[in-house]
Amino acid sequence: MADLITLQADGTVRMAQPGVKAPVVEVYEDYACPACLEFAKGENSKWLRHAAFSGEIVVVFHPFTLFSAKTPVQRANSRRALTASLCVPTPGKWLEYHDALYAHQPGPFKRGGFPYKKLVRLAKSTGIPVEPFFACLKSAETAKRADKVTELVFGRGIEGTPTVRYKGEELDWSVPWWPEED
Repeated sequence: MADLITLQADGTVRMAQPGVKAPVVEVYEDYACPACLEFAKGENSKWLRHAAFSGEIVVVFHPFTLFSAKTPVQRANSRRALTASLCVPTPGKWLEYHDALYAHQPGPFKRGGFPYKKLVRLAKSTGIPVEPFFACLKSAETAKRADKVTELVFGRGIEGTPTVRYKGEELDWSVPWWPEED
């Protein structure tokens, strides 16, 4: 699976079989967003992974911080989780950590949700070396990178999460996409 996932310098994560270039499905998500949790656990998300792993599509994840300064609790939780995801050192561990963040998502208004201790425990549970992960997580450089990732996403006109685009067109993530079998 590690060869199917590529961590990009801009904070995005590409999931596809080698050589597959299109069609592209983009998933814009926030680890603190309850609707993103619903999407991540749902059938459409499972179908996207299956289609990417079988070479039918390219999936590009765009994790970012949706919440603004007007919602400081959610913003802090989201920003810590985004920063942690940027600290995952290998493509093979990224998807596992991504899923762990959603599996342990705090309530949307929980002050101190996604504390550093929890993010480090999740890293350890997914086999990520703790010391370099924690150093990355606490780094001002990583925090600036998380902010830049968020700026890039907002520059693409994203206003809510999850936002899923196929060939540039927004999809309704709440209805099934896969073809019905006869």
